[in-house]
Amino acid sequence: MTVFWNGISFLWALGVVAVLAIVLGVRAFVEYKKLPAEAAQEYDYRVAENLHDNKTDKEQYVRAYRRAHAPRATAYLAATLAAISLLTFPVFSMINLALYGLWKASDESRVFEPGYLVWEFSIFFLLILMWALIGAAGARRYHKNAPGLMRDELIKERMAADE
Repeated sequence: MTVFWNGISFLWALGVVAVLAIVLGVRAFVEYKKLPAEAAQEYDYRVAENLHDNKTDKEQYVRAYRRAHAPRATAYLAATLAAISLLTFPVFSMINLALYGLWKASDESRVFEPGYLVWEFSIFFLLILMWALIGAAGARRYHKNAPGLMRDELIKERMAADE
């Protein structure tokens, strides 16, 4: 009989990743909530100090500020860690099922027997590969959706207002 979850270190590691995802998610949420007030305060300062070009109103400035200064890294990292936490168990199950099928297909060869070295290393490296692929997907999405500089975001707002 195959014994799964023999140690607790794997569960502890997943628990730490899940808690980190929750903490980062809450931090990103709190930072997102502070952005409109911060943007309005900066807009008022720029108007008071005559540093504003008067081509955008306060609402446009706040929208552009939120896009340019949003805590994207924290939010994307939280989402990526949450995806790793949520997808590890299903992927782990699929890996075990595939390895079990491989073992059965090899006429129950001792090389692929559950619990032995090939089995353990396959699980280890395939889980690391899965985590790396999820991390790469999160990083790709982060960079693909990156906003421009504040100047670029203000230009976008002005162009949207002109249409």
